[in-house]
Amino acid sequence: MRTTPDKSVFVPKRKDTIVRQLCDELLVYDKATNKAHCLNESAAEVWNLCDGKRTVAEIVPLLKKKAKAPTDEQLLWMALLRLEKAGLLQNNLPLSGPVCTLSRRECCAGMLLTCVAHRCV
Repeated sequence: MRTTPDKSVFVPKRKDTIVRQLCDELLVYDKATNKAHCLNESAAEVWNLCDGKRTVAEIVPLLKKKAKAPTDEQLLWMALLRLEKAGLLQNNLPLSGPVCTLSRRECCAGMLLTCVAHRCV
């Protein structure tokens, strides 16, 4: 993964949205596009931590504390890319930011292996 010092902050789209917690998922309904987005715990945590003040460097340690599964900067960038594609961020990701080289399947497999290993210890 290519990383560059990044001072970017990300602002979630909260205006014109309805947000509801459903068990372990967060439902975000965008009234402007009439689309509902169901965020898993990890994506919801990223969305909640993006407050327009915190940088990626500040969000990663907070995610590591709160996440049930291991988290790193690459997973954060993957979540930010998906939130941006869904239209749930007010600002765009910087073009010079890190490039996520893992596929979604690879990320999930890595998290699963780490969770299994963590439970075996």
